Amino acid sequence: MKIRIIIAIGVYFFLGVISAGACMPEFPHSFIPEGEEALILSLSSVTFYDEFLQVVKNQSHLPAYNNKSGFNLYFYEGAYSRQTVSQWQNTLDADLGDLKAGLAKAGIAPVSAEAFVKEYEALRRNMKIFADRSEDQDSIFPCNFQEKKEKFDFSPYEELFEKIPKEFVLYVKGAAEYRANDGAAAQAHWRELLELPKEQRAYRSVWAAFMMGKAQLAQDDSQAAVESFQLARALAAEGFRDSLNLSGASVGWQARAEKNLGRYAQSLRHYYEVFDSSEDPWISFNSFFFLCRTIFQQNIIDEELAKDPLCRKIVSAWVISSKNNYSDNIKWLETIVSSDVKPDASEADQLAWIAYDAGYFDIARRWLSMNEEHNSYGKWALSKLLLRDGKIDEAMKILQSLVKVFPNEKTEYKKKGERKTILSEDRGFSRFGDDKVHAELGLLRLGRKEFVEALDAFARSGYWEDAAYVAERVLTVQELEAYVKRNQNDPVLTKKRSINTWYSGEIILDHLKWLLARCYARERQWDKARPYYPKKMKKIFDEFVAHWRAGEDKRNSNRMRAKHFYAAGMLAKKYGMELMGTELAPDYAVYRGHFHGWPSPEPRIKDESDSVIQPPALAQALAAKEEEKKSVLKTIANNPDKRFHYRWVAADLMKKCSLLLPDNDELTARALYEGAYFIIYDDLDMAQWFYKNLVRRCRQLPIGQEADERRWFPPHYYGKEKKP
Repeated sequence: MKIRIIIAIGVYFFLGVISAGACMPEFPHSFIPEGEEALILSLSSVTFYDEFLQVVKNQSHLPAYNNKSGFNLYFYEGAYSRQTVSQWQNTLDADLGDLKAGLAKAGIAPVSAEAFVKEYEALRRNMKIFADRSEDQDSIFPCNFQEKKEKFDFSPYEELFEKIPKEFVLYVKGAAEYRANDGAAAQAHWRELLELPKEQRAYRSVWAAFMMGKAQLAQDDSQAAVESFQLARALAAEGFRDSLNLSGASVGWQARAEKNLGRYAQSLRHYYEVFDSSEDPWISFNSFFFLCRTIFQQNIIDEELAKDPLCRKIVSAWVISSKNNYSDNIKWLETIVSSDVKPDASEADQLAWIAYDAGYFDIARRWLSMNEEHNSYGKWALSKLLLRDGKIDEAMKILQSLVKVFPNEKTEYKKKGERKTILSEDRGFSRFGDDKVHAELGLLRLGRKEFVEALDAFARSGYWEDAAYVAERVLTVQELEAYVKRNQNDPVLTKKRSINTWYSGEIILDHLKWLLARCYARERQWDKARPYYPKKMKKIFDEFVAHWRAGEDKRNSNRMRAKHFYAAGMLAKKYGMELMGTELAPDYAVYRGHFHGWPSPEPRIKDESDSVIQPPALAQALAAKEEEKKSVLKTIANNPDKRFHYRWVAADLMKKCSLLLPDNDELTARALYEGAYFIIYDDLDMAQWFYKNLVRRCRQLPIGQEADERRWFPPHYYGKEKKP
C-alpha cells in the first residue's frame, strides 16, 4: 500500500489546513494489487472484545450481587459511574426510606416522623443545590480534593439533628464535607459513625464504609480504600442495611484500588466479579481493557497472573488482540514459561498463536505439539508453519476446514443458570475481523490457476480488491457473468456486510454485477452491460447509450449526430467512473477515484512483489503463472491504460462531434474546447490537436481568435463568466 499511503498522507496534510482533526482514510485489506502476497504468512488482527468473550463464555457463574437499585458505581477508566436516568432520585429515595425505617424503629410517632422526613428531604436537596449549583437531579460532579470548596451551613438544621438518629446526622455531615472536597473531615464523621454501638448504626454503616473507601481512593490511599470496601461488604453480609447495593458497587471500586497498588490479579478477578454479577455486564468491559494495558506497561509481569487460570486466559486474550505489539507477546510468553504453569489444550493453542505472532516459530511448534486436536487458534497457526515448511497441500486442508467454522461462530455466555448468545458471528466474517482464511485460500488457488475458485474465495472474504483483480483482470467477461448468474441466491454473496469504509454495509454480488456491467461497457457491449448496472445508474446509462448510438447512426444528419456525440461526451466525462471505470488500475473505482495504488500491470505480473517469500516452494505456489499473466496483459491492452481513462473516451466523442460539423460553428468550437479540457493536464499531445483545430477551423469566432492570440486555450471560456 506504499503508493496510496503516500498519497493519503499528502491529502491528509492538505485537508488539515482546511479542517483540523480530519481522519486518515481506511484502506481495505488486500494481497495482490500492491504485491503483498507474503502477508499470507501473517496472522489476522483480532479484537479484545471478541477474544474476551471466548474466555468468559466458559466460566462458571460467580456469586452475584443484587443490582436492582440503579446506583451501581462500577468504576472504569474515563467514567465515575454508570449514569442512570434517576440516579440522584434513587439515592434520595433510599435515604428517605432508611430514615423512615430508623424513625419507626426508634418509636417516633408517624406524624412526627413524617415531618422529620420532609425536613430531612429539604436538607438533602439544599445540600445538592449548594454543592452542584444545580437542581438537575442527574448532575454528578466528581470531587477534587486538591481544590477546597465552601462548606454547607448546617446551623438551620441543628434542631432536626436532635430528633433523628445520630447515624444519619454523622453520615450527612460527612457527605457535605466530601462534596466540599475535604476528605479528612468527611472520614472523621464516618469513622465516628462506625464507632457507634451496632444497634445505633443499622442503616448507615455500609454507606459510611463505602464512602470512606471512595474518599481514600481520591486521596491516593488505595490500601486503606481496599480495607474500606471490604468492610462495606462485610457489614452488608452481617446484616447492616444496604439499600443502594453499595456492597456490590464496592467490588469494582476495590478493583480500581488494587490496580493502583499493582495487585493486578486481584484487580482483574474483582473486575470479572462485577462483570459476571451485573445485569448489564458490558458497562464494566472497558475496565479489563485499561487494566491489561496497565499490566503491560510494567517491566515485569506478575507471575500470579499466569498462575491464575481466569487471569491467564483474559491476559492471553489481550495479548492476542494487541496486534504488532511484539513486546507484549514476548513478556507474556516469558512469564508463562517462568511460572511453570500447565495450560490446557485450548490455552496451548492460544500461546502458540502468540508465539507465532512474535516470530518465535519453534516455541509455537512446541505449544502445538502438546495435543493433536487443535482449536481455531492452533489450526491457523499450524497452517502458517506448514506454509513456511513448504507443505502447501497440508496447509490448504487446514484452511479449508477453518472456512467452515469461522463464518458461523456464535459466542454464548453462561449467565445465572442460563446460556445467552451475546455475540453472533453471522456477518459472514469470523471474529478475526475479516475472513482472512478465505482470502488465503483464494491466493493459493490463484497460484494453482483455479481462477473461478479463487474469485469465489476472495468474494466470500473481506478482500474485495483481490476479488476485483480476479474478476476484472483474470477471468473473461463470459466467465465472470457465468459466476454471477450461478450465485444469484448465494446467502453469503447476497448478504449485507461491511467490507471497508468505501463499501460499508453493502452486498458483494451487487459489486460484482456492477463491475461486470463496466467490463461489458468497456467492450461496447451495451445490451449485455445494462442488466448488471444498479438501479440508480440505469437511467444515466440508457441516456448515454442512446446518445452514443444516435451519434453512430449514419441515417441521422451530421448535425444531429454531432449533437448526440457531444451529449454522450459530456455524460462520459461526468459519469465515466460509474459507467465504465475500472475497479482497480488505472481508474480505481474502488476508492471512487480519490486515491490510486500501483499502476497496471500489478506487481505479481511483473514479478515485483514487495517481499521475498520463503521457502521457494511457497513462493512458487503463490506466483502468477503464464495463463494469469497473459489474461492481465490482454485486459490492459484492450483499454486505455491511463488513470480516469474514460476522459479519453469523452474527448474522443468530442473529436467525433467536431469532425461532423462545419468550420466556424459554435458547437464545433465548444466541442474542441471541452474535449481538450477533459485531458489537457494528462495528454498534451491530444490537447494540441484540439487547440490547432480550434484555431484553424474557428478563426472567425471570438474564441478562435483569442486562442490564436494567446497561443493556447483561453481559460474559463465556457460554463463560467470569462475572466478579463
